[in-house]
Amino acid sequence: MPAEITSSMISTLPCNLAPTVLPLFGVPEMTAPFDGSTFVPYDVDATETPLTNTPPADDNGVHEAVRRLDAAQQQIDAFLRPDGGIENFCSGTCFFAGVPDVEER
Repeated sequence: MPAEITSSMISTLPCNLAPTVLPLFGVPEMTAPFDGSTFVPYDVDATETPLTNTPPADDNGVHEAVRRLDAAQQQIDAFLRPDGGIENFCSGTCFFAGVPDVEER
């Protein structure tokens, strides 16, 4: 799963939404629903990020894809409501295959 996670980011994460597609050392997992904040990685089965400091040859569609997923939209909506909190709208981990306009692995 392409993800750029640095050690400084991990030290500020309160928890990872369980179950997760990206377990992080030292970051506890919590099962929704709960109040607070969390890190929720989404995997849309896209081509891997290059291991070198070079841009990918093509846009793999990941950033556009995640914001269009029903589960992501529902999660943001639930969080931003006046009485909102963390909920999980994924069926298990937030892994999605066959997402339109995503260059798959």
